Amino acid sequence: MQLTPEFIASLIVDEHYIEVAPKQSVVAVLKLENGQVVIGESHCLDPERFVAEVGSRIAREDAVRKVWAMASYAFREAVHQRDKRLAREELAGLPDAAPRIVLPH
Repeated sequence: MQLTPEFIASLIVDEHYIEVAPKQSVVAVLKLENGQVVIGESHCLDPERFVAEVGSRIAREDAVRKVWAMASYAFREAVHQRDKRLAREELAGLPDAAPRIVLPH
Protein backbone atom coordinates (compact mmCIF):
# COMPACT_ATOMS: atom_id res chain seq x y z
CA MET A 1 0.00 0.00 0.00
CA GLN A 2 1.13 3.52 -0.72
CA LEU A 3 -0.18 6.79 0.55
CA THR A 4 -1.23 8.71 -2.53
CA PRO A 5 -3.60 11.62 -3.10
CA GLU A 6 -6.03 9.12 -4.64
CA PHE A 7 -5.87 6.89 -1.56
CA ILE A 8 -6.45 9.84 0.78
CA ALA A 9 -9.39 10.98 -1.38
CA SER A 10 -10.85 7.46 -1.24
CA LEU A 11 -11.02 7.68 2.56
CA ILE A 12 -13.42 10.66 2.42
CA VAL A 13 -17.03 9.55 2.13
CA ASP A 14 -18.86 12.78 2.95
CA GLU A 15 -18.12 16.48 3.39
CA HIS A 16 -19.95 19.56 4.58
CA TYR A 17 -19.03 23.23 4.76
CA ILE A 18 -20.26 25.68 7.37
CA GLU A 19 -19.80 29.43 7.32
CA VAL A 20 -19.41 29.85 11.08
CA ALA A 21 -18.74 33.57 11.13
CA PRO A 22 -20.53 35.23 8.23
CA LYS A 23 -18.03 36.46 5.66
CA GLN A 24 -15.11 35.51 7.91
CA SER A 25 -14.67 31.80 8.67
CA VAL A 26 -15.50 28.50 6.99
CA VAL A 27 -15.26 25.07 8.53
CA ALA A 28 -14.95 21.92 6.42
CA VAL A 29 -16.22 18.71 8.00
CA LEU A 30 -14.90 15.57 6.30
CA LYS A 31 -16.27 12.17 7.28
CA LEU A 32 -13.93 9.25 6.65
CA GLU A 33 -14.94 5.73 5.70
CA ASN A 34 -14.17 4.48 9.24
CA GLY A 35 -16.54 7.06 10.78
CA GLN A 36 -13.82 9.49 11.89
CA VAL A 37 -14.63 13.17 11.40
CA VAL A 38 -11.86 15.60 10.46
CA ILE A 39 -12.32 19.36 10.60
CA GLY A 40 -10.48 22.01 8.63
CA GLU A 41 -10.86 25.74 8.81
CA SER A 42 -10.21 28.95 6.96
CA HIS A 43 -10.39 32.55 8.01
CA CYS A 44 -10.65 35.77 6.04
CA LEU A 45 -9.14 38.92 7.50
CA ASP A 46 -11.26 41.28 5.42
CA PRO A 47 -14.99 40.43 5.28
CA GLU A 48 -15.33 42.70 2.25
CA ARG A 49 -13.06 40.37 0.26
CA PHE A 50 -14.63 37.11 1.50
CA VAL A 51 -15.39 34.50 -1.18
CA ALA A 52 -17.22 31.44 0.15
CA GLU A 53 -15.80 29.09 -2.51
CA VAL A 54 -12.24 30.10 -1.66
CA GLY A 55 -12.90 29.72 2.05
CA SER A 56 -14.39 26.27 1.49
CA ARG A 57 -11.43 25.18 -0.65
CA ILE A 58 -8.91 26.36 1.94
CA ALA A 59 -10.85 24.74 4.80
CA ARG A 60 -11.00 21.46 2.86
CA GLU A 61 -7.25 21.59 2.14
CA ASP A 62 -6.65 22.10 5.86
CA ALA A 63 -8.78 19.07 6.73
CA VAL A 64 -7.12 16.93 4.04
CA ARG A 65 -3.69 17.78 5.49
CA LYS A 66 -4.94 16.38 8.79
CA VAL A 67 -6.17 13.22 7.03
CA TRP A 68 -2.67 12.80 5.53
CA ALA A 69 -1.15 13.04 9.00
CA MET A 70 -3.58 10.50 10.43
CA ALA A 71 -3.11 8.10 7.51
CA SER A 72 0.68 8.44 7.72
CA TYR A 73 0.61 7.56 11.40
CA ALA A 74 -1.74 4.60 10.84
CA PHE A 75 0.43 3.30 8.00
CA ARG A 76 3.63 3.59 10.02
CA GLU A 77 2.00 1.93 13.03
CA ALA A 78 0.82 -0.97 10.84
CA VAL A 79 4.36 -1.45 9.50
CA HIS A 80 5.75 -1.31 13.05
CA GLN A 81 3.26 -3.90 14.33
CA ARG A 82 3.99 -6.16 11.35
CA ASP A 83 7.73 -5.95 12.01
CA LYS A 84 7.21 -6.79 15.70
CA ARG A 85 5.05 -9.79 14.79
CA LEU A 86 7.62 -11.05 12.27
CA ALA A 87 10.42 -10.69 14.83
CA ARG A 88 8.40 -12.66 17.42
CA GLU A 89 7.67 -15.37 14.85
CA GLU A 90 11.34 -15.55 13.93
CA LEU A 91 12.35 -15.87 17.59
CA ALA A 92 9.68 -18.51 18.19
CA GLY A 93 11.21 -20.60 15.41
CA LEU A 94 14.62 -20.80 17.09
CA PRO A 95 15.50 -24.20 18.59
CA ASP A 96 15.22 -24.48 22.39
CA ALA A 97 18.87 -25.54 22.53
CA ALA A 98 19.94 -22.11 21.32
CA PRO A 99 22.57 -20.65 23.63
CA ARG A 100 21.20 -18.16 26.09
CA ILE A 101 23.14 -15.27 27.53
CA VAL A 102 22.70 -14.82 31.25
CA LEU A 103 23.91 -11.58 32.72
CA PRO A 104 25.14 -11.51 36.32
CA HIS A 105 23.01 -9.59 38.79
